[in-house]
Formats: sequence, C-alpha cells, structure tokens
Amino acid sequence: MTSVEVEYCDPCGFIDRATKTQTQIESCGETVDGVELVPGEDGIFEVRVDDVVVFDVDEIEYDLTTIMEGVCGQLSECDCDPNELVGEDTDSTDCSPGCC
Repeated sequence: MTSVEVEYCDPCGFIDRATKTQTQIESCGETVDGVELVPGEDGIFEVRVDDVVVFDVDEIEYDLTTIMEGVCGQLSECDCDPNELVGEDTDSTDCSPGCC
C-alpha cells in the first residue's frame, strides 16, 4: 500500500485545493492507504507519494490532472485515469495577498 501526503500553504487558503486533491487521489482505490493533509507556509503546495515528490507548485502551476499523472506514475497498480477528474476543478491559482 502507498502513503500520500499533500502539503499545502494554510495562510494562502490552499485547503480547498488540498481537499480536492485528496478526494481525487482517494478515488484511485485500494492502492492508496490514505491521503494526509499537512498544513505548511510560504506558498507551498507539494504532493508526495511514499516520500517521493510528484508535484511541486514551485516547478509547475497547480493542475489536478498533472498531479494525478504524477501520483499514478508512482503507484504500482493504478486503476484511475488521470484525465477523469472527480467533480469540478474550479480552483483559482491566486494566493492571498502577502503570502507567496
């Protein structure tokens, strides 16, 4: 089984982004033990699969499909299609003033 962490900037208000990401990753089924949300600071939004960084907002703009491609690439048995997102992805990439 695989552990996943989503570290998000709490002061930036990225909790909605983090919970959408969590929901999407959990749709991969039993290959994922769970998705832990980890509050952080300084504009961070990073997704780690078994301690391997598969997405870092410092390297690429937030995109749920890109995140899922990284997650699925690390899972040994992934049944989900990264292009089929759960619900709507209407998240803004704007940070709160003075955050990032």
